[in-house]
Amino acid sequence: MTPLVEELRVALDRDSAKLVAELLTGVPEAERAPCRTLLKHYRENRFRDAWVVAAAGLESGAVAVARRLRSASPPTSWLPIAGYHPDQARTSGARAWPLVADVLLDRQVAWLPDLVTRLAEVDPRGWGDDRQVLTERLRLALDLPRPCGAGYLRWVVQQRLSVSWRRDDRSTAERLRAEPDPDALVAAVLTVPGIGTELDVRRGEHLAQWGPEGWHAALRETLADGTLDRDRFLDALLGALLVGGPVAHQHDLAVVLADTRVSPEQTATRVREFCALVPESTGPVAGAALDLVRAAVAGEVVTARGALAATSAASHRREKGLVRTHVRWLVDLARQHPDLRDDVLLALAEVFAHEHHDLARQAWDAVDGLRDGATGAVLDHLRHRSGDLPPDVRGRAGQALGGVPDAAAREAADTADDDFAPLPPAPHPPRVHDLDELVEAIVQHSRHGRPGDAERVLDGMARFGARDLGALVAALDPVADRFALSWERTPHFAVHPFLAAVTRRPGAPRWRGERPPPPGPLPAGGEGVLALRAQEVVDRVRAGESSPLLSFPDTAVGHVDPDRVLEDLQRAAATGTAPWPADLEQTWLRFPRTDLAPSYLDRLRSVGAPAADWLLQQLTAARPEALATAEPVPERGSRSGYRVAAEGAGRPAVSLSGPDARTPLARQGLDGTGLPAQVVGLWWWGGGWEAAYALSCLPSHREVAAGHLVAALVNTEQRREVSIVSALAALPEAQGPTGRATHLAVAYALLSSDERVRLAALDALGGFTAGGGLDAPAAGAVLGELLTLEEVKPVRVARTLAPLAHADRPQVRGFVARYLLAALTTVLPLQRKGCADLLALAADACHETGPHPRVSGLAEVVAAGGRSRLVAEARRLLPLTQP
Repeated sequence: MTPLVEELRVALDRDSAKLVAELLTGVPEAERAPCRTLLKHYRENRFRDAWVVAAAGLESGAVAVARRLRSASPPTSWLPIAGYHPDQARTSGARAWPLVADVLLDRQVAWLPDLVTRLAEVDPRGWGDDRQVLTERLRLALDLPRPCGAGYLRWVVQQRLSVSWRRDDRSTAERLRAEPDPDALVAAVLTVPGIGTELDVRRGEHLAQWGPEGWHAALRETLADGTLDRDRFLDALLGALLVGGPVAHQHDLAVVLADTRVSPEQTATRVREFCALVPESTGPVAGAALDLVRAAVAGEVVTARGALAATSAASHRREKGLVRTHVRWLVDLARQHPDLRDDVLLALAEVFAHEHHDLARQAWDAVDGLRDGATGAVLDHLRHRSGDLPPDVRGRAGQALGGVPDAAAREAADTADDDFAPLPPAPHPPRVHDLDELVEAIVQHSRHGRPGDAERVLDGMARFGARDLGALVAALDPVADRFALSWERTPHFAVHPFLAAVTRRPGAPRWRGERPPPPGPLPAGGEGVLALRAQEVVDRVRAGESSPLLSFPDTAVGHVDPDRVLEDLQRAAATGTAPWPADLEQTWLRFPRTDLAPSYLDRLRSVGAPAADWLLQQLTAARPEALATAEPVPERGSRSGYRVAAEGAGRPAVSLSGPDARTPLARQGLDGTGLPAQVVGLWWWGGGWEAAYALSCLPSHREVAAGHLVAALVNTEQRREVSIVSALAALPEAQGPTGRATHLAVAYALLSSDERVRLAALDALGGFTAGGGLDAPAAGAVLGELLTLEEVKPVRVARTLAPLAHADRPQVRGFVARYLLAALTTVLPLQRKGCADLLALAADACHETGPHPRVSGLAEVVAAGGRSRLVAEARRLLPLTQP
């Protein structure tokens, strides 16, 4: 170690930023490499982010410095100001960045302006990240204009203009007034994507303990005193809103827009831009834009006819309050401008097919009051539109128009075919045909961990592993970089421990010359069954045996085709081979729950092989069933809302029971016993992948897969992985009785904040409606239990089930009606927020699908009276039910 490097190490140990800067000034070329190594070590092990920039300063070029700064980790302290807390005034804070800037300025290189431009794009990583202090110091020293990079502008918003204790006690408004060109600064800030969230206008007053009131008060003050030009600011704000962005970003900008006090004249010159916000922006933004357009119409600076056409997209919004206000405005517009009556009626027709049927009925109420004086062509158009409405809305349309054409024929078509067959099961991906397809299947499984890919890999190894092992290793070598060797540690990829074991057999070439680590923990359940089968494949391949798997699925959900199994058994008997034990047992577990014809059993008996006799014995015996127990327990004061509690690790207890349930594969694979010690872990009920593997291994026991899903869906506010969505939607395609685990999985999914999960629950309920297998009252009672918890949101259930409740087929609507009425029996006495939406949806589903039982507490709600929506919807549902 040279003397300079040793001095630099001592300075770094002492955290002396000044001494480090002096030592890095004028470093000889021969000393630069060891200095860079030392600085990198301190950056990685002691989190001194400023040193990484100093190390980059030893290189030439702005690109190297900017690249190093982008990779710098967040500071150790979120309070970056030296002296605010003496014990936290470290070199990772703001004090070090000016010193690093001095190091770079002392070199007097020509690329520093380019560095400022590049650094301005580096986004700050939250409060306390002062990397942009370096940008500001260089900009001021070089007398450069303010950068327009998004990262620099975010830093300006978050810290330079918002934190009062940085230099003085000035507010954000005072700092804006001190800017040379505040209009240009604010306009540039509003162009940064998602900047509304960082402006934090809705929560500014909550930050008073840290400094000023925030940007909300600053923008309001500077607009009021003329510091900011109102027209220029409004144009910039409209441009940011039209770009869109995250919901929180748009909500904050909507607060700014509502507080800007836009005059009708200013709205008139920008009416096209305001109306462009209505279709796609968030509810608060669209509501603020519509309010401004209506005010301009009232001020007679915008024509009523033009505003009526420009705001037509408001009728298709999902927000009920926004659409309800728009319908009232349309009615008032028709009364104030009689010449617009026909145009208003045509605009109201856009609300007829709204997903919220109470809004559609409100539109028909408006039509009922405005149809006198309407032209015949408009009334004919309304009758034509009403012919495609759901049954409950169609009845209100008939009252308003004096009858709907072809209503009787449509009702007859609705009831003509109550029973409809479900779609045939989707086919499973085919077997691999050669080594190239096997290699691609291995790569795909290492990336996604799908059960279908696992089955293709297992079958391919069973067929090609023994005779083509060397060729397989050679074929894997070119694609080795497409996935990491660490895949063997990941429990989702359960097939890879056996792949490593096969390729490392004695005398076989080692893949890529590396020794993968031992397999990591593997949960029991479906993946445990797969691991036992993989262990069998390893043993058979090592013994030199080669045979296709009898249990290879024929459907996507995991069932086998009985006829194909019989043909494979006959072929094996003719060639003198026999299926492997675990493979044969997996075949039995994958048989569909259909009554096999006596002729099929006779043909199976005539095979005369031990495997066929064993399979015949299992198919003619009583089938084991899956049992599950899971109880929801509320968690007060947490976002998760509730959890599943059971004995042990708080998981639903799911197991197979029956006279033949203790077979080796079912017993060892489901509870983890009998698996190699290195692949047995403590994780049991994890989520979507476990449910997907359970469906694949036990497609006729869907309650097991539902038990895996329950624990994964408990936290309704968390976004879920795709595997949960696919496993949930596949439950109707599987077979077997459903119980409390399935009821809880569907109920939790309906209450999830993830729209993909709610749509999967909708698909699952639609599949159960078509194919049966779910007791609607029992499942609805479980949903009612969850709706009694404080943190759930019943409106999610109403929005998700609306397509089924408004379906044309009475069978579907009747299923939803029974499901919702059972849930309302528990939750209605509590009169929770959102019950009105559930009552409205239940009333829509009960229309022409009765008789239905009376919900307890419904008559009491009606008798209490009042003008609330809860009472109105209860009054509408009451005559559709019977005591």
